[in-house]
Amino acid sequence: MQRTNAQNRRLFGLINKLGFDADERRRMVLHYTGGRSGSSSDLTIEECNNMTGYLAHLVACKFNVEDMRRDRLRKTLISFVYQLPAGFGFYKQDGDKKQFDAGVYDRFLVEGKHSPYPGKRLNQLSIKELGRLIAIMKRWGEHYSKQ
Repeated sequence: MQRTNAQNRRLFGLINKLGFDADERRRMVLHYTGGRSGSSSDLTIEECNNMTGYLAHLVACKFNVEDMRRDRLRKTLISFVYQLPAGFGFYKQDGDKKQFDAGVYDRFLVEGKHSPYPGKRLNQLSIKELGRLIAIMKRWGEHYSKQ
């Protein structure tokens, strides 16, 4: 059964309100179709309703694309932090499980002599600053993996 024009208008209105670009929209559709398709025209009525409900929640929470990008970049950064030796203290390791220690990492950023952004905590960094910090953590990880 085809979605109605009203459902399509609501879906794309929410997508535009949140400022999603084509790649973000495709990733979200892939998620809601269970990987079946990245095209919103392939959404079933139920998938469309679920996605619309989630997008409406984001709008109600005043969530925007920049917040989403920043969150994704923070997670990427943490994945590179996990490649560093445990001696840095940025994460705790219990067997195979690693737990990021945001307090220690924030102290490194705010007070550390090697901090690229002294005085700023992880959640205060801009998208550009996070990108630079990811590159630094990646280089550190590569350096320490060779030793």
